[in-house]
Amino acid sequence: MPKRLTLLQKILYTLAFLAVLAGCAGPTETEIPTTSPEVSITSLPTMTATASSTPLPTATLTSTPTSTPLPTPTFTITPVPATRIPIIEYHDPDYHVGDAVEMTPQLFSDQVTWLASNGYHTLSAEELVAYVDGEAIFPQKSVVLTFDIGLPKRPVYRDVVIPTLQKLGFKAIFFILSNSGVEQDECKDGNVFCWDDFRTWAQAGIISIASHGLYHPDFKTLTPTGITQEMTQSRQILQDKTGQIPLIFAFPFDSVPAAGPDLAKAAGYQLAVAGVTSRKDGPVVLVGDSDRYSLPRVYPYTSVHNYPKLNGYNLTFGDVVTNLIKPRAGSATPVPTQSSPTGQAGTPTATPAAALNNVDQVLQICAHLPSDTYLRAQTLMRANFTPDVSADARAQLPGFSTNPSCNFYGRDVPEAIVIHYTVGDLTSSMAAFRQDKGASAHYIIDRDGKVVQMVPEGLSALHVNCNGTRTNCLASCPICDGKNGELTEPYTRSIGIELVNRGHIPAPSAPGTYFFDYLRSYNYFYWEEYPDAQIAALKVLVEDIAARWNIPIDPDHVLGHYRINEKVDPGPALNLFWSRAGYPPKQPIFGPPEP
Repeated sequence: MPKRLTLLQKILYTLAFLAVLAGCAGPTETEIPTTSPEVSITSLPTMTATASSTPLPTATLTSTPTSTPLPTPTFTITPVPATRIPIIEYHDPDYHVGDAVEMTPQLFSDQVTWLASNGYHTLSAEELVAYVDGEAIFPQKSVVLTFDIGLPKRPVYRDVVIPTLQKLGFKAIFFILSNSGVEQDECKDGNVFCWDDFRTWAQAGIISIASHGLYHPDFKTLTPTGITQEMTQSRQILQDKTGQIPLIFAFPFDSVPAAGPDLAKAAGYQLAVAGVTSRKDGPVVLVGDSDRYSLPRVYPYTSVHNYPKLNGYNLTFGDVVTNLIKPRAGSATPVPTQSSPTGQAGTPTATPAAALNNVDQVLQICAHLPSDTYLRAQTLMRANFTPDVSADARAQLPGFSTNPSCNFYGRDVPEAIVIHYTVGDLTSSMAAFRQDKGASAHYIIDRDGKVVQMVPEGLSALHVNCNGTRTNCLASCPICDGKNGELTEPYTRSIGIELVNRGHIPAPSAPGTYFFDYLRSYNYFYWEEYPDAQIAALKVLVEDIAARWNIPIDPDHVLGHYRINEKVDPGPALNLFWSRAGYPPKQPIFGPPEP
């Protein structure tokens, strides 16, 4: 009997998966299947065209995006936190000084691939600052990758460094010479860096912007006024050009004058890095590091005579890193605490801080799922991750939980919030989003107002897409076009919220459970009502997301799926910014009441 039950469950999951592909993401009408026979897709009224309405397209399966899904790292969470983190100092992945110093694109690729295959985690500038401040912990296998951008060798970064980092899911810190390392705003010359490069890579989460000064002088030859000028002006230029505030400074030539650390702090930097030092702890960064404005770095270079061993170590790159991260006797890492939900809204408890941010937590979960469909779903049902929603917002909700979906397709930089209805209930919707390589959304709001987050906001959930072709989306789509007129998939620019709702329904019987659309906006009279508790939760969630991502709450930034594809959801019952005509009438959900 148990074997028959398991087979049945597998069949049900497969059916849910096929149905959701036809709905949430693509330009068709059918959404997630309902579990109730009386509201199945086949029982809904047949759609007919009217003089005032164009027939909606027949439901067909839609494919997932043609872009490659975001790579997932293979590290495993270890109970031992990092107490020693090496900073690797790259200058140019195609660099030679005779036979004595050598770095090639292949050697660089081999080194970072070794890190990935051995389960290493890379830190951004913000994470490195948090680690030194004792405000976050990370896995023992953690490193920081840095690049001092001086020579205008754009091709090796464009063709080797960035694709390699992106493929491995790694992050790096770019120390940029603001007046001599970048020559133009737009990328017209293929051989020199432009500001568009750094903006694009930073927005994708691949790099952190940091300062290497203005012109790369030896700071030991400058006056304190000259040092301050290099530090403050370069920081301001980088902020103006990229939109990111540089947190870390790299001393040119790794040359740190006596006044350098104090001047870096006065200039507004949180940390500064130098080169190889002879301090007793070795070339690693520590929690509460006393040398936070002259942190040491590791040179990963070899030579013709030493290869594959690194200069100065007589060990391979892997052996050097392995030795550096080993805890030393008496070392300890302060464990900070954070508030996290316990499953009951409004009652957070103090727990050890997560070793990873929620994007990396979900990447980690998804990297180690069983191949069996049923076991995969069971694993995801038991998993969770750190929420994006603020503690204040969660306290206003009747319930909040996280449950991951692995259906994400790259990084997300949200500019809008897109709202959908599910057609199915909460259980079937979540099951569909757990299926492999299908549709998903960041949030689902149940009819009682309880919220489930399924994808971190920093990842692109597949809730709207043009399938690689601009004409698959409406010409009026507000988030489908880049600044140069090129297609930008709307799922990479938005956060998706699903509301549990059946959409259009047969003639109802109980008042208060339906909305009667006198205008037949989408050929149907009757639509399932959105309960007050669900609407209240939607307002809390939208306002919280908008505040964190600086998204305006207006019709072009908080919109229904029908604004992007030829869809009906969330239907005429959900009046976001306009008064609802029909029975019963309602004032706008967002914005001031209309007369």
